[in-house]
Amino acid sequence: MVKVRPLDVFKKIIGEGEILLELEDGSNILDLLRVLKERYNIYERLYLMIMRNGRHVRFLEEGGRTMLEDEDIITIASPSPEVYKT
Repeated sequence: MVKVRPLDVFKKIIGEGEILLELEDGSNILDLLRVLKERYNIYERLYLMIMRNGRHVRFLEEGGRTMLEDEDIITIASPSPEVYKT
């Protein structure tokens, strides 16, 4: 079970400030994004900032293939909310 905290535009898309997702054992960040795409269509967004337990995915050794562990906190945001203003 991982906790997903969507911020800014993603919070509006998902409709909640926090969701709990149960993923299969051995799931990674890319698997999580696939689930979010199926449920909320957010993976199609051009700009994503993803953090696992406060660390940007870019700085994790395995990047998007980083395995998720029970009780991880995944934060998803836009690096620049200005991108989404209309």
